[in-house]
Amino acid sequence: MQVHELTTTRRFRNASEPPPLRGTWVARPSPPTLYHRARTAVLVLLLVVITGCSTVQLEVRPPVMRGRHLEAAATVAQQQLATKNCGDYGVPKLDQTQNFGKTAIVYREGYVLEHSATDKIALWVCEGFDRTQWEPTNPDRKNVFKPDQLLPKGSRAELADYKGSKMDRGHMAPAGDFRDQEMKNDSFYLSNMAPQSPRLNQVFWRLLEDTLRNWARSDSPINVYTGGFFYDPKEDDPATADGQVPYKRIGKSQVAVPTHFYKIVFGKDENGAWRAVGFAVENRPYDKGEKFADTIKSIEWIEQRTGITFMPDLDDALQAQLKRSPGHMW
Repeated sequence: MQVHELTTTRRFRNASEPPPLRGTWVARPSPPTLYHRARTAVLVLLLVVITGCSTVQLEVRPPVMRGRHLEAAATVAQQQLATKNCGDYGVPKLDQTQNFGKTAIVYREGYVLEHSATDKIALWVCEGFDRTQWEPTNPDRKNVFKPDQLLPKGSRAELADYKGSKMDRGHMAPAGDFRDQEMKNDSFYLSNMAPQSPRLNQVFWRLLEDTLRNWARSDSPINVYTGGFFYDPKEDDPATADGQVPYKRIGKSQVAVPTHFYKIVFGKDENGAWRAVGFAVENRPYDKGEKFADTIKSIEWIEQRTGITFMPDLDDALQAQLKRSPGHMW
């Protein structure tokens, strides 16, 4: 188990302006109207709602714009864990022009993730496995949630942050993906969690995890990339976009609550041809019977809204083929 710290350059709007602060309103490049300035002045005041023992704080942030990120160095041991879990196509790359702040890559046998010290959640989590990793299943799920000791206090989520928040601690790399007890136990670090609506975590998300796990065959591994992100559909329409994405934080550590979650699956079919599919799921209650196919998005769509490039070392032509198509259920 290893950790490698990174610092991503914060985004500046132009050379004469200071960097935007997390949780404040940031306008889009076009000059703000008087209405927007007045609205900004009001909404920048944070609404704090005390719920049980946990503080739920409403904030806003600028939407992510597409960009590039410089590759960070890793040790040989870290590279081996990254290759096992993220594949031979490179670890996901953050857009260096975005306001991600300080991050740390955590390497474990069952997964590799990049953790945000600002949001206290993982920006991405990579898993690489075939069917033998989880089958036959290991039902001994101990549910021992714990803060990640590889991350310093003040930069990570704590157990108390979720208390009274009415949010589930939702797995990014699910416990069900591991038969080995140590790997299963490692999935309960809070760095591998994000605040989720209970009826997302316990219904739609759980069923999606079960479905994707079964796509792995004993003779052909898959790679799964998972994370939370902050998105408002109105930002896709110039008529409604205002450069602001509302979201919440919980607990004393101010753990960010993603508005959406993504999963990307990459692997080969029975004929050895590459295939990939992405899902973007709202962080809201779900009912049984809602369809996975309705949440399918192209990997390119997810990259544009997360500021993350997945499989960056993949052949350019294959990237274009796999990322631009929405894909389909396997």
